[in-house]
Parts: sequence; C-alpha cells; structure tokens
Amino acid sequence: MIYAEVNSSEGNNNKSLRKNFGRPNWDKIFDEVARTNQNANVGVFSCGPKPFTDELRDISKKKSTDQLEFTFFKENF
Repeated sequence: MIYAEVNSSEGNNNKSLRKNFGRPNWDKIFDEVARTNQNANVGVFSCGPKPFTDELRDISKKKSTDQLEFTFFKENF
C-alpha cells in the first residue's frame, strides 16, 4: 500500500491521505509528482524488500531531469 500526502480540495493547509492498494504504477506516480513539482528536488524514501527498493531506485534515476531530481533514500533494519 502506498500513502501519499496531498492537499485537501478546499485549498487550505489541511492535508489528507490518499491510499492506493495493489501494485503501484510507478511511471504514473512519478510523472504526476514531476508535473506538480517542477524545478525541485524530490526525496523518495523506501523501506522494504530489496526488489522494491531496487525498483524505486531505478525509477528515481530514470525520471530525474535537469529541472527535477528524484533523490533516493532507503532504510533497512
């Protein structure tokens, strides 16, 4: 399950949590983040099995551009 923090529809500073069940469509998710965060550095944090973190690391590199950098971080314990 992926949790994504998003702004509420009322346009104020309240945050809501959007839940996505099933296998994530990383291309769609990263493209949406890129569309709404131009000229930024976006942190991607992962804690999970190696195939999951490898996939996130790879898509972070693939989707980074000169205008937008996805910086990957992982934690294992």
